[in-house]
Amino acid sequence: MTTIRNLESLSRLRMFVVASLLSACAQKGSEELYTNCKLTIPADQTQVSIGGFPRNSHRLASTGTVNVTVIMVDFPNATAAKTPAEVFAMVSGASSTFSEMSYDRFDYSMAPALQWFRMSKNSDQYSYDGYESHRAYIQEAVQLADSTVDFSNTDLLVVLADPDAQGIPVKGPAMVVSPGAGVTADGNEMLNVVTSGADLKTWGSIWLNHESTHALGLVDLYRYEPASQTTAGLLPDVGGFGYMGLNSFESNAPGLFAWERWVLGWLDDAQVLCGNPRIEGEINTLVTPLGTAGGQKAVVVPVSATKVVVVESRRANGIDAQIAKAGVVVYTVDSTVRSGYGPLEIFPKGSESDPLFTGSPRAAGESVTASGIKVEVISSDDAGDTVRISADAIWIDKN
Repeated sequence: MTTIRNLESLSRLRMFVVASLLSACAQKGSEELYTNCKLTIPADQTQVSIGGFPRNSHRLASTGTVNVTVIMVDFPNATAAKTPAEVFAMVSGASSTFSEMSYDRFDYSMAPALQWFRMSKNSDQYSYDGYESHRAYIQEAVQLADSTVDFSNTDLLVVLADPDAQGIPVKGPAMVVSPGAGVTADGNEMLNVVTSGADLKTWGSIWLNHESTHALGLVDLYRYEPASQTTAGLLPDVGGFGYMGLNSFESNAPGLFAWERWVLGWLDDAQVLCGNPRIEGEINTLVTPLGTAGGQKAVVVPVSATKVVVVESRRANGIDAQIAKAGVVVYTVDSTVRSGYGPLEIFPKGSESDPLFTGSPRAAGESVTASGIKVEVISSDDAGDTVRISADAIWIDKN
């Protein structure tokens, strides 16, 4: 009887310890009980952010038809050798890429003015480095074109510089601003503008998708302060996934992430399972391939007030046709982290020997843990990947 009493006492002690630990976690702020998957935009990130519920109202509309006006400029010291039609052909494919990314919800309707507008200064006298100089360049281009082009219905302005001109900035950025800081023509203040640089010749039309996605309000996923100029140093968080990191069709899987598509309204809430295994217990569900329309596209698990873990399925189709290994991609999104500093991180990480993260997708029988959330791939078939998602009930994310 003594032995039985001792065992009963030990059992009660264990139950008391577990209950005390759970209670202590709740008293520390209920970190393990988060249920909100829709991260908002922090107050200090006024133009672009990885959070986006609700989206910034000054950014480009992400569904329906947007009117994209394209004008082209050359310079007194570098008159264009290519025709305007030839240069427009370098970017025209951006429309079909957006159609694919949005499952035909976003009509990127481009209207090019097929003539060269000659700037007043030589090509090396313009700079995109600061807001004032960048805006002045755009304003001059608009003034030159205004007698020919109607800007009254322009949602997004694209200014293409002659890509062969020596001395133009290497990188062509977007200018995304608030009312009062844009460029006005025909009674329309344009708050979202994209300008090209010499890198247009390297990246082609996906460059325009990248910069226009800033106009949609999303962030860079490469590092502004890289550990090195190698691929691994520039892309330590996402490798070759997502064109907001490496904007190249030759990348491993350049399609936008499920999180980005959800923020933009290209995935419905019904296609994203929001759940917390610390509350609900294990989550067992099918995630359908991101590159196909319809079905559940992601699982989002909140781990703090500003951070979530996302689970999606990538297959070799469409823009991701060259993916080296299909499977489940697991990543964190942290809305407190600014553009260019790692707001989205894939797990497991790549390495110097695998800088494009080709081994990161999880296949059937494989698993990965990110921010205390364990994701196991139970099975895979043409329909998608069945995953089991679990968590340590007393684990707390302090990041």
